[in-house]
Amino acid sequence: MGDFDTKICNDHMNECLSRLLLFYQFYPNLCRNQVEFQSLYLLCNLGSTNAAMHILSLPVKIRKHPRIQLALHLNRAYLEHNFVRFIRLIEKCNYIESCALLKYRTSFLISSLETMNTAYHSKVLTFPACVLSNWLGFDSAHQALCFCQECGLTIKDNSICFTKGAMKERSKMKHKRTFSQKFVDCKLKKRSPPDIIKGLEIKINETEKPPVDMWNYVN
Repeated sequence: MGDFDTKICNDHMNECLSRLLLFYQFYPNLCRNQVEFQSLYLLCNLGSTNAAMHILSLPVKIRKHPRIQLALHLNRAYLEHNFVRFIRLIEKCNYIESCALLKYRTSFLISSLETMNTAYHSKVLTFPACVLSNWLGFDSAHQALCFCQECGLTIKDNSICFTKGAMKERSKMKHKRTFSQKFVDCKLKKRSPPDIIKGLEIKINETEKPPVDMWNYVN
């Protein structure tokens, strides 16, 4: 695990998802998990124009499914940097969807703090850690304070002092990977490992296409 490379892992995962999406084009009636994986494809590529256009080009019965719509709403909130809405939408995600979103957590939290540092700048007033923890989905106020401190913000009496210019450059931040009991781990209790592996089987009535050798289209 010491040699684990996040970029290589993401590249391999996206390659597998791309091949799976190609399979769906040829055998739509054999894909009971299509909604789940179409949704995961977008969640793994938030902010990507190509991923969003792919989802919007899906048949209406798939595109209008609640899981797909949730992924689209998350993508919009991500692009708009609407951190409060983004966090509220994550609450509606299931375990696998939350895992897919975890890779954005650290960078999204830093972006949110940069926005708040400008919006709530004050030489006198401070911002309550409990409110920040709720807004940004930290597991506790203590976790929020530690994260803010690593970003360069001053902590005073369980509150954050937002001051323009206080945030460190991202290259100088030494955040460890931020796990989330609130949005990820706690959802595992609602599903067993076999259920997660089996996935969400959702039947979509589509007109069956004639079998085609899809491998002729794979590079």
